[in-house]
Amino acid sequence: MNLIFFCILLTFNPAETFYCDCEEFIDFDKASEVFIGIVTKIEYQEGSDELRITLKIKETYKQSDLKLEQNKSFDLISSITVCGYNWNAAGEYLVFVEKTNKGKRVVNMCSLTTEIKYQHDDNGNWVGIPTLSEVLKWGINKEIRKKWEKD
Repeated sequence: MNLIFFCILLTFNPAETFYCDCEEFIDFDKASEVFIGIVTKIEYQEGSDELRITLKIKETYKQSDLKLEQNKSFDLISSITVCGYNWNAAGEYLVFVEKTNKGKRVVNMCSLTTEIKYQHDDNGNWVGIPTLSEVLKWGINKEIRKKWEKD
């Protein structure tokens, strides 16, 4: 039985199937853009393995040459086979854009996108922005944490 399990482990390489790294490996400096956005539309591209995600920008932490503006909507390309299941309509996300290419923003890895879980503030009101302690648990580097530390 142990030998069969060991053989399965040798033949199955999850890195070849899924391209998702753990969030602790997210590197703010290597991402071309980092922002919080709210999903307004999810659209399957016919004959493609891509999803077109439309987001409304809520907060920006890092920008590429394709400038992001608060309260403006734009499209993002995400692979349906790699991390399409991560996107939820009306969900609020901390997004790490892997690259911008010919005017397109691309997120290929699940770990580059983290849905912000709603929680209560001290007054019992629902809030969508994570607390500093929640951000620290994500393991992302200090540059992006500074934003929450000063808020």
